Amino acid sequence: MRVVRTVRGCGVDRLHRTLSARQADVVLLRYRLGLTVRETSDLMGLSAADVLVASRAALRSPSPSRLPL
Repeated sequence: MRVVRTVRGCGVDRLHRTLSARQADVVLLRYRLGLTVRETSDLMGLSAADVLVASRAALRSPSPSRLPL
C-alpha cells in the first residue's frame, strides 16, 4: 500500500519508459520511498551491490535530470 500511495501521479510510467525495469524499481524504492539499500535489496531479492549498481546506472542515464524523482 505504501508503494501504491507514493507512486500515484509521480511519473512512474515515464520512469519505466526511461530506465530498465530494475533501475526504475530501485529508483522508486530508494528515492521516492526513502528505503535503505538493505531494505531495497531485501524487498527486490537482490544483493546490496546490485541495488547500488542499478541506482548509479539510473542516475547516469542519458537524461537523469528528466527522471521524476
